[in-house]
Amino acid sequence: MSNKLLLEKLLAEIEPWDSMEVSDETMEMVVKFVEANEGKDLAEVVYKNVDAKIEPWRVGSLFDLLAWEAEDGGAALTKVLEGWLESDDARKVAWALTPKGWFPYEKPEAMYKRCEAIVKKYPKLAETCKDMVARRQKFERIKNAK
Repeated sequence: MSNKLLLEKLLAEIEPWDSMEVSDETMEMVVKFVEANEGKDLAEVVYKNVDAKIEPWRVGSLFDLLAWEAEDGGAALTKVLEGWLESDDARKVAWALTPKGWFPYEKPEAMYKRCEAIVKKYPKLAETCKDMVARRQKFERIKNAK
């Protein structure tokens, strides 16, 4: 099965993060995709094979699943998506903001600063940035309370 067809099927099956229940079939497709693209930049393969009109949350959920399945725990994917946040490609920026299983940038301040720049450049992404910042702030409060 081609990457394009596999990704279309996978993205149709993905649930929103809030209710994300991952079926065995979905995980099997994720594993197939990762195995078929071993050694490749998974984010770029997704970018080249997924319609620009797909809901960004679907791509974010897919990136989360790919990170979980990747041999490096998603380290390479995270690095690519951080680069996308600095891109002039609005689709890449929007898609890089949507995974909920990780935060870009090691230091929270760097993420906050980048989100400010994104909102200035892409006002339509303000809610998505606001959500990411709120999740990061909550995470940092919990982490620092220990």
